[in-house]
Amino acid sequence: MNIRQAIISANEQGRGIARKSWPSRSRILIPTNTSAGLIGVPFKREDTILREWRPEMNDLTATDWIVVG
Repeated sequence: MNIRQAIISANEQGRGIARKSWPSRSRILIPTNTSAGLIGVPFKREDTILREWRPEMNDLTATDWIVVG
């Protein structure tokens, strides 16, 4: 699905989103209505939480978004 569909679905389910093409879905993005927009939560404890996410064009046009978490 595209990013818009994934965000709507994740919001309804109280979950996050990720791309299938990301390695082992290394990060979950949680859509918010804050100034951060999306918060990135890592799957590994040693990784840091992203306070903001800057998508590339490939992310915005991708159709491999899934709801996770």
